Amino acid sequence: MRKILPHLTIVLAGMFLVFYVLDIFNEAMNFVGNRISKNLLVIFCISALLTAILAISQDRKRH
Repeated sequence: MRKILPHLTIVLAGMFLVFYVLDIFNEAMNFVGNRISKNLLVIFCISALLTAILAISQDRKRH
C-alpha cells in the first residue's frame, strides 16, 4: 500500500488538473462548481503531486 498510494495520488491529482483545464475552456461541462473550489482544487493537486513525488523519491533512495 505504501508504494501504491503515492502513484495513485499522482494519477488522481493529474486527473483533477485536467478537469480544471477542461472547465476553463468549456464551462458548460461544470466539472468544478465555483471559483473558490477551482482555486482550492489547484492548490490541492499541486501539493498532492509534490507530496507523492517526494514520497516516491524517498522510497527509491531507501532501496
